[in-house]
Amino acid sequence: LPRTSISWDEFKRIMRDHDVKPAAVKAKAAAMFPGQHDVAALSDQERGDLMRKVWAPSPWMVDAYTGGVDNERSREILHWCYETFGPQASPIHDKPGRWQRGGATIYGWTWFGFSTREEMDQFVAHWPTPEGIERTA
Repeated sequence: LPRTSISWDEFKRIMRDHDVKPAAVKAKAAAMFPGQHDVAALSDQERGDLMRKVWAPSPWMVDAYTGGVDNERSREILHWCYETFGPQASPIHDKPGRWQRGGATIYGWTWFGFSTREEMDQFVAHWPTPEGIERTA
């Protein structure tokens, strides 16, 4: 089953262990989101505050296997979430919602957050990790 939470320290460890280059991430983010804040330049306290703001509406989190960001499984999961839970939340843009997908997919794994444990459990029951898939991190 997917894990139900991940700490900031564990996220940083995954980024380090998989040799994710902060400069490359920053350059890609700058190109994708011109005019947005440089999250890497924030202090640990500021990053923590931002993470709390982003995930507060959907604190029941699961690290789900999507297989990637642009494949059939990922699209099916998103369609199912929209049909089941309604519009996706975007707290930093003041858009309410009962669920949200994380902005990063690492080796096929993506965070999904839900407003209640029941919603998270419903997601996990409907989208179990495919047989034969194991975490690499």
